[in-house]
Amino acid sequence: MKNQSLQKFIVLCILIMLGGSLIFLSCSKDSDNDNITGGITGPQKISSGEWNANTDFGGFDLIINSESTYITKITITFDNWSIGSGTHNGSIIISRTPGWQISNRQFSISTDLNPIPPGHKIMTFNGTFHDNGNEASGTWEADFDGAADSGNWEGCCAN
Repeated sequence: MKNQSLQKFIVLCILIMLGGSLIFLSCSKDSDNDNITGGITGPQKISSGEWNANTDFGGFDLIINSESTYITKITITFDNWSIGSGTHNGSIIISRTPGWQISNRQFSISTDLNPIPPGHKIMTFNGTFHDNGNEASGTWEADFDGAADSGNWEGCCAN
């Protein structure tokens, strides 16, 4: 008889603990009210393919390889942009193998658009890809024969 009473007591204790756990779980509240419906996610993969950015000088397009590890081509477009003693129009396409590396979601491209002396026309682009994988932003700088200009840019994946 004592054995049977002890078993009932143990079963009762287990049921009380389970019931208490269920009540605790069902009463928990999302304290920051952000209505989370999924699990925790990290930064999304940077989209491969074509990207576009507008700037004060016109804009530029990037091509990102399928692994999202390199920028393999940049097309720089000048739209009636004045710097120093000149006004520039048109596009310049620069390709590189394997490309300009993307590391920790960041890149830097610096190139001389006039590699044959005299003079130099250096363009530098620095950027960071946002966590959503479809947007990026950064800065650009130009040094055309000693005349300088710079600005910010924002871009997105064109795919």
